[in-house]
Amino acid sequence: MVDNSYFGGYPLPPPPPPEDYGSPVFPLSPAAIVYLFPEYFSEKASIGGFRSPCGNIKVKHDSLLCSMVIATLLGMEDKKIIEFYVYREGRILKRNRLGIVKTNNLVQADFGYLGRRIVNMYPGSRASLYRVIIEGGERFSPEKYFIGQVFKYDIRGKGLFLEDNPKKPICEKIMIYRNEAEKIYNSINVFRAQRSNEYNLAKWDVMRVILDMQPSDDY
Repeated sequence: MVDNSYFGGYPLPPPPPPEDYGSPVFPLSPAAIVYLFPEYFSEKASIGGFRSPCGNIKVKHDSLLCSMVIATLLGMEDKKIIEFYVYREGRILKRNRLGIVKTNNLVQADFGYLGRRIVNMYPGSRASLYRVIIEGGERFSPEKYFIGQVFKYDIRGKGLFLEDNPKKPICEKIMIYRNEAEKIYNSINVFRAQRSNEYNLAKWDVMRVILDMQPSDDY
């Protein structure tokens, strides 16, 4: 049963697929599911945006990346691979930051590109969310880069896009994963409603990564 008591400006979750759609052939990472059904996790774009593979809607790239990261973290927390903690950072103007502690190595699911650094952490080690996301090198659109990496490493080769072209979705196969999308939708919904501080800190870190990876104005 879907809990629709809190939406935060987001649409209803996807309905379950018809029974004759079958079952998923390949397990997908949480970020990959968000990629396939972005309209249920991200804010609509007024200009430009990322087009839903099987929906006539475009969403904001930065909002989509935030949802991909949060979905990945919640999937890991659900499997008891990580725990969140909040800490203070800054010498003068201190502010809360979101950290992650690796609790064990019992990885029984694929957490994809966005989860690769956490998977490789030693149990007991800690890191800020910012540090496990950010990459070296400047990019004009870091959010588009990360979304592209999710397609490249988490989706390509799974038979969901003709010729592995992101512009050629095979929607009959993609719709099979709508039940997974509903589970992730509910998980993020509860996280946003019941742990709003951690949710907002996670979004803030992702947005800071996007900003810090953009080319500087220095000459």
